[in-house]
Amino acid sequence: MVERVRSPVGQESAPAERVRPSAEALNAVLAAHRVWLESVGEEGRQADLRHADLSGRSLWRADLRRARFDGCDLRGADLDHADLSGAHFDGACLERASLWNVRLGKTRLCQADLRNANLDHADLSGADLSEADCTETSLWGARLHGADLRTATGLMGDQLANALGDSDTRLPDRREG
Repeated sequence: MVERVRSPVGQESAPAERVRPSAEALNAVLAAHRVWLESVGEEGRQADLRHADLSGRSLWRADLRRARFDGCDLRGADLDHADLSGAHFDGACLERASLWNVRLGKTRLCQADLRNANLDHADLSGADLSEADCTETSLWGARLHGADLRTATGLMGDQLANALGDSDTRLPDRREG
């Protein structure tokens, strides 16, 4: 079962409508997700924060493996040390977000806005960044083993100079700069 962020009157948010959950509502989603992970989906609820407004929020050290953040506004959010492995961020805005030392293995970041985001020391192994905007994204020490960046935009050679990749890392044919 998936836990959706709901408006104050209990209606599910429309895809274009951004709902800013209260701290209590967000904590309840995190708690239900923790139970869902611990019970291997038998209890609790998978976190579904699609189209939520979490801009500026702190999810420091949160365990949100396999959570749904599609279309979510995470501008300026603190996700440092979080485990977001297998999560979906398709079309999410992570502009200026801090994702230092975050686990993003096998995460979908298709068409995500990562402009000016800090992904230093992040593990992006096997992540899909198709059509993600990586303009001015910091990737110092990021692990890109098997990541797909072929259609990511805004990547400059110096952004990748201190990132760690392997023969399975798929880079754009031509990087800007």
